[in-house]
Amino acid sequence: EGGDQAGGWEGFRKFTIVDRVEEADANSMTTDSDDELDETETKSVFTLEPVDGNKTLPAHKFGQYVCIRYQMGDVTTHRNYTLQSI
Repeated sequence: EGGDQAGGWEGFRKFTIVDRVEEADANSMTTDSDDELDETETKSVFTLEPVDGNKTLPAHKFGQYVCIRYQMGDVTTHRNYTLQSI
């Protein structure tokens, strides 16, 4: 499906991390007895840019995710991460 959209591609594509921000995870916020929010956990939000310089990316929809493949030593693995608009 991704290859059919403008800016889309099939398979894996190399990106680099250009920014990382720690944010409060709204799903883990609690209230104390004074109804003030207490942050209990944070999440990392990464901004990525394509290594090939082509910044045209397909539009994404709520609930979509990307599969990130990475190598640690001689082991290659992958994880799925939810997309977020900024």
